[in-house]
Amino acid sequence: MLKSDWSDTRAEAAEALGKLSDSKSVESLHGSLNDKYSWVREATVWALGVIGDERSVEYLLKSTFDDKPLVRRAAAESLGAIRDAQSVDRLISLLSDQDYEIREAAAWALGEIGESRAKMELSKLRFDGRKEVRETAQISLNKLI
Repeated sequence: MLKSDWSDTRAEAAEALGKLSDSKSVESLHGSLNDKYSWVREATVWALGVIGDERSVEYLLKSTFDDKPLVRRAAAESLGAIRDAQSVDRLISLLSDQDYEIREAAAWALGEIGESRAKMELSKLRFDGRKEVRETAQISLNKLI
């Protein structure tokens, strides 16, 4: 179903595999990260985060550079769910993304990972123009103290 001609079917298949949370499906899902439709990539990124397999970190890091904000946000959230420290530097860089939802997701993810080197960058978000970002950054900072 991940290879269906229908993009909606591919997205639904990725979501179903995520709900099954079976690490055997990780390799198949990695291929869907290159789908031409952003909703398929977003569903795939979400599924990989739910599965939580560290083999996906490299692929999710690449997805943080996607041209679609929803995919970047899902990638940040998935990296936080996996809690792999190798993603900290990229998540810190996402704290300055133009899209506030990506900044918020990156702040949340850094709190989940728990690396103290994110403290200074998270503290800068106290002055962010969006309340959601400020609140999430504070929650994450509290986890790092």
